[in-house]
Amino acid sequence: MPFLAALTSAFLLTLASPGFDMWLIAYFALTPVLVFAVNYKRPALLLWLFGFLYYFFNLRWVETSVSHFGGSPAIIGYGAAAAFSAGLALFWAVFGWVYARKKSSNLLLACVLVCLEIVRGSILTGFPWLNLSHTQYSYLPTIQIADLGGEHLISLVVAYVNMAAADLFV
Repeated sequence: MPFLAALTSAFLLTLASPGFDMWLIAYFALTPVLVFAVNYKRPALLLWLFGFLYYFFNLRWVETSVSHFGGSPAIIGYGAAAAFSAGLALFWAVFGWVYARKKSSNLLLACVLVCLEIVRGSILTGFPWLNLSHTQYSYLPTIQIADLGGEHLISLVVAYVNMAAADLFV
């Protein structure tokens, strides 16, 4: 069941991401995996799986770039996308490890998640894509709060609402 929760959360967050534009789903997309991560024996692994699936669903362009434009076999393209997704998912694994020790407030945990987004966007030339805030790009009232704190404030709000929703089920 926890692995189904990871798949469900990855699918829901993908629906909220640019391309599908169902921005409202982002506010509860993480809830299934967070509910199971609290009592799961390996929360870092569960959140890593969620991250891997989320990135793999959303990094389809890596396979296209490698296979179609690069002329490599499709299996090489999918392997490159999987390797890229596995590396990026490590940031979610770190968050899973911290989240399971949930001795702090949801606001502090949301700040940890945003800090991990900032690090992911900076380290080794960075990967500043697929942040939680990017799910809100098409909803003007939410995007306008970026004037106050940038995209990371939006990510903070989305993460906090997900964690508060998960608390209702734990």
